[in-house]
Amino acid sequence: MKKIAPILDYICILLAVIILVDFAISKTTVIERITSKQILNQSYNNAGGNSHLSFSIVTENNHFNCSESFFNILEDETLININRSLIFNKVNSYKNTNTNQKETYSLRYTTGLFIPIIVLILLILSLAKPNISDILKFITKVVIVADLAYLIFS
Repeated sequence: MKKIAPILDYICILLAVIILVDFAISKTTVIERITSKQILNQSYNNAGGNSHLSFSIVTENNHFNCSESFFNILEDETLININRSLIFNKVNSYKNTNTNQKETYSLRYTTGLFIPIIVLILLILSLAKPNISDILKFITKVVIVADLAYLIFS
């Protein structure tokens, strides 16, 4: 197991770099017309009974979430500029062509930028200082694999 662990570290570092590259480089930019806007009330089955609203935009070829502020300035039939990622073909950013307001959804920042950077830092530190907790290294590997699975299957 001691010989396999560094190989898994390098594989997870490579996965994190691939996800970062996917987030940083746009493959295509298309302009599409909004066909509809959707608001979904998502409630939780817990003692608090809390809920939140999800805002999404539907175009001819895309369906993606956006923030409430971006959602509120859009009207049906508005043209938006959509940037898709290089590898996983995810919506990286979108821009209202009328107001030139550009946005990247916060979940895309989390899955494409924050998680891979944290994983890179922790795994590179674990290679430099082998006395870092094995549980911490295991959790970072699970997180990057889960992030990859989310990008592939969502």
